[in-house]
Amino acid sequence: MREKELPEGWEETTIPEMISNDGLFVDGDWIESKDQDVNGDVRLIQLADIGIASFRDKSFRFLTSQKAKELNCSFLEKGDILIARMPDPLGRACIFPLKGKFVTVVDVAIIRPGETSIEVKWLMHFINSPIISRRINELASGTTRQRISRRNLANIPFPLPPLAEQKRIVAKLDEAFQHLGTLKAKLARIPELLKTFRQSVLTHLTISSNSTDWKQFALGELGKWAGGGTPSKSVKEYWATNEVLWITPKDMKALFLNDSIDKISNEAVKSSATKLIEANSILFVTRSGILRRIFPISLNTTPTTVNQDLKALTLKNEFDPKFILYLLVGHESELRDKCMKSGTTVESIEFDFLKKFQVEIPSLEEQKEIVKKIEALFAAADALEVHYQKLKQKIDQLPQALLAKAFRGELVPQDPTDEPASVLLEKIKAAKASTAKAPKSKKPSKRADRNAAVIPSHFCFSFLSLLSS
Repeated sequence: MREKELPEGWEETTIPEMISNDGLFVDGDWIESKDQDVNGDVRLIQLADIGIASFRDKSFRFLTSQKAKELNCSFLEKGDILIARMPDPLGRACIFPLKGKFVTVVDVAIIRPGETSIEVKWLMHFINSPIISRRINELASGTTRQRISRRNLANIPFPLPPLAEQKRIVAKLDEAFQHLGTLKAKLARIPELLKTFRQSVLTHLTISSNSTDWKQFALGELGKWAGGGTPSKSVKEYWATNEVLWITPKDMKALFLNDSIDKISNEAVKSSATKLIEANSILFVTRSGILRRIFPISLNTTPTTVNQDLKALTLKNEFDPKFILYLLVGHESELRDKCMKSGTTVESIEFDFLKKFQVEIPSLEEQKEIVKKIEALFAAADALEVHYQKLKQKIDQLPQALLAKAFRGELVPQDPTDEPASVLLEKIKAAKASTAKAPKSKKPSKRADRNAAVIPSHFCFSFLSLLSS
């Protein structure tokens, strides 16, 4: 943002120029594995802890106070801004919320504006804004992993509002983000509600009918059963041609299967243990670790083959494949409980129990009518899910849109009575000049070149500082 584009009372500046005489702008410390101690009393804050405007609190590494003293570490204070100098995403910033003994790694920059400086949350939000994020990425370097140097961070221009306006911006953003958080929490329940709704439709499938003309059948009576097998991996021609679907338990992730990762040749079907299964057959996983949690049941929409861990049921003409699929998925938990084989190292289904499992089925005409009603309800749920996804996408984009608006000076009204940002910068500069003295150097260390601080721009950079950035 050029100066002529700045709102009234705003001033272009940089991070070092916004830091008061009691502030800080340094990298974290170069702490190696050998420096750490699980019994240490100083916690090491890492890149994983830093989110976009949120402290994730994920790390669990420590070192002793003695080691931190030997390394001359910079201890964090509650309210410091932490900037991740490595992705993902690059340059994300949060405010450190904890009290106690904490240090951070070298790829995290620490900003402590000081008592008489800018509004901390305002700076954190602006670092996370789209424009600053884009500039950070433009200044990044590195071959294997991108990173932003502290020197380049120090050179990025910021549009600085008057201090009073900074506070208004923060208050507005806090209010908006609180509302967004509440809305996101409510929206987050929708996928689970839709899943519960679909399952409820299948569980109460028989409610769709007023008829009492339902007959009981064992699954073994519904059609022809087939097993599967794995074509020899050593016979290359079995796997060279992708002609026929070959389903294994890992592929059983949808109600209707029309594709899989693996396919085999027609020759493999003719010459191996696996056989071709007609389309619209019901597939069951009978042996797999996934049976600890669920009992996958699917329908193949094209002819397919299966491996030895599945069974297939090709139905007689008087049974509608979709109706039987929906009926069995609705009874998934009961099927799993009654048919699971006990005392095995790998979870499996007792095939004889599966064939004896009893279900009630109406006439073919009524089966088809029930399928229509189920799919109408599913279509409504699908439409709601599409609407949810679009709304979620818009809401996920709102924080960046709000920050961009704040960056342009459009989020809150300007007040001509506000003390201009130029006055604030002059006060910071004057405070630095009145207390100017040689920067407190760190103890000599073989890692000192990674720990040196960026000195505000109106001071002379030491040769060591120039090397460090």
